[in-house]
Amino acid sequence: MNKVLICCLFLLTPMMLLGQEFSREIRPSEPRMYGKDIIKIQEMLLSFGFSEVGTVDGWYGPKTEAAVRKYQEFLGFLPTGIVNKGVWETLSSKNSLVRQIHSDLVQVNLLAKEKYEKIEKDLPDHSTEGGSITKYLDSGKAKYIEIELYFEMGKVYYKVYPIENRYIVVSTAYRYPKPFDLENANIEYASYYYTGKATYEITNGLPTRLKYDATGILEILDEEKF
Repeated sequence: MNKVLICCLFLLTPMMLLGQEFSREIRPSEPRMYGKDIIKIQEMLLSFGFSEVGTVDGWYGPKTEAAVRKYQEFLGFLPTGIVNKGVWETLSSKNSLVRQIHSDLVQVNLLAKEKYEKIEKDLPDHSTEGGSITKYLDSGKAKYIEIELYFEMGKVYYKVYPIENRYIVVSTAYRYPKPFDLENANIEYASYYYTGKATYEITNGLPTRLKYDATGILEILDEEKF
């Protein structure tokens, strides 16, 4: 999608959605759900760069569901594909930090990993069982980073998106019921936003400032000199 069009949609669609109150949960179904509220959801997701939505048609199909799940991961929701009141209100949030995240998502969604130089490296000193970092570089600058840390009773996988002096981080933690039992692991999702001055955990669309970086991600990124 044209970058100018994306920016225009980003400016216009929050007001469009604010004019419509939440009236029902939007979820995958057969037959598919249809309505003006779904049109608003599709328009908003497109304004944040989620091009996988495709055509704005008012039908809640697999493309829109995939975009919703992806959005939910970034904003600290369980990625169910269901647009409940919390997701609806976050899409149109007036919170300045949430709006900044929405703006950053436009850049995040323009990433094309296959175009970047891929470098992998072991991280032996950041967890009991080691780990690894995979960097996607463009002219030596990190565009996207994956970090995996392994433990006897679990592992954590981080997707890191650098934007200027900020980072959006989406983590997936696997908690084993017994050592190295990945097959039966409980899965936990979390999202973080690093502004360069403060660290926030995002839970159900609400950013909460943390006193310190509980993930240890900033230490790893600092050591890697991005």
